[in-house]
Amino acid sequence: MMKLVVVLFIFLSFQTNASIDKFRLEAELVSTMEVFSGQLETALHAINTYAEEVHKVYLSECGGDENCSDDVISERIVGNPIYNYQLLKRSIVFLKKVEDSIYDIDVKGTAAQIKKLKKKYGGLPNEDDQNISGKTLLRLIETYDLDIEGLANGIIGGARTGAKLSEGDLFQLGKLASLSRNSEMSVKILGALASKNHSETTNSQERLKAESFLKMEQRKVKLQDYKDKSGAEYVLGHIPPKTNVREAMFSEHDHINYNALCQGTTLAKQLKLSAPPCFYSTQNHAYYILQPLAIEEVYPEPHRILIYHGVLTDTETDELAAAATPFMKTSLIGSAKEISETRVSRTAFIEDGVVDIVDRVNRKINLMTGLSGTKVLDPDGRKEQFEYLQLAKYGIGGHFYLHHDPMFVYRDSEFVAKSIENPSNPYNTGDRMSTLMFYLNNVAEGGYTAFPRLGVAVRPERGSAVLWHNLDPEGFSDMHMLHAGCPVLLGSKMVANKWFREVANGFRRPCRKSR
Repeated sequence: MMKLVVVLFIFLSFQTNASIDKFRLEAELVSTMEVFSGQLETALHAINTYAEEVHKVYLSECGGDENCSDDVISERIVGNPIYNYQLLKRSIVFLKKVEDSIYDIDVKGTAAQIKKLKKKYGGLPNEDDQNISGKTLLRLIETYDLDIEGLANGIIGGARTGAKLSEGDLFQLGKLASLSRNSEMSVKILGALASKNHSETTNSQERLKAESFLKMEQRKVKLQDYKDKSGAEYVLGHIPPKTNVREAMFSEHDHINYNALCQGTTLAKQLKLSAPPCFYSTQNHAYYILQPLAIEEVYPEPHRILIYHGVLTDTETDELAAAATPFMKTSLIGSAKEISETRVSRTAFIEDGVVDIVDRVNRKINLMTGLSGTKVLDPDGRKEQFEYLQLAKYGIGGHFYLHHDPMFVYRDSEFVAKSIENPSNPYNTGDRMSTLMFYLNNVAEGGYTAFPRLGVAVRPERGSAVLWHNLDPEGFSDMHMLHAGCPVLLGSKMVANKWFREVANGFRRPCRKSR
């Protein structure tokens, strides 16, 4: 477990700003090595020039054999005044150039510079980094059902890039899929490799090895009798029985729907949305009279999901992103605050009163939602009845898999969460009643927020926000609100989250008892 945590930490760092450092490190290493390479080439040129001059003598007098007899050397070479002159010239001019160019090869200096650069940028990636990066690529292939041939040619989703996967890359990915016990994926990748024209100078032995590996994986698929998931039916609203096992909280339908939604398929049909589903609202507040909110209903009551379009300006999104960067840390989940493959991102909670843009956004949050989200604007509230604004950044493959936002998923309607800061004198705080998520940038490909039990997904749109309620009006967790952040396929994704607690909003969204 500890090894996994360490590896994930390396990967999570590699996925965000640190990944820029790795590319910068690589670029500076290449510059350093090119200087070293120039020194080597100068030395090699001097050596070759010197050697050619010597070869000319023996080619002329010994037929190219430099091991000719002493008698021949003495008579034809040593006894020739021209060769004597040229020997001295070679020793003084050519050999001196050889020696000087060799001495100019700064082996220690180059090694020291490489060491310095590695320290500056936090070291080089290792084999574990490569494997985790490979698994990220496999996750993207599976989630978005990417065409391997297209991916190998740099087509990621709908974008054509200059990056290409070599035959060696495909073979390694196929092997990694096999090691990850995903024979279907391995067959998909190795099958695409086998169908290539092999335009590269691929070693025939390596090609045979890949074909042999493919046959082995194909046998595994047949033995395991994998079902064809492409023909799977989409079942919405299925809620598994109550369980304490996290994996059992999600059904196969949840996983299938999640993949489909991430790929852009809308599963919910003939929703009875408000008429019209897009409307303007002042929220009964003077602030929005001149510029009302543009709201879109994605899903109707009783599991309502709303998008607030254009609520943050480009300047505000830039300021939020810049404010969060110094505070970013690897994301932790659960009460135990552990690193997990469930959430691959970096996050930061920014306290009220620390950064001006955060305080301004908090005021806007209260106005647009009608809910209370910050203690600064609620003097009667107490500290743990509110949560600080959280900012999260997802790099390539960054995601937050299926999860519920309430801290106590299987809660009784009468249960009220209490504060933990002072165990001897706790007070009521309530659970995470509602969630508001701002999108701070447009994502090139991927990164949707998917609701697999409802069959809808929200595409990131810079400056917009999505709101939903995690608890139903009776105080129970709304199990239909299971959601996930789809992997970022191309680019990056940054969001700001605000969770609203029950107690602070008891009069703004009161419970309704009917069970």
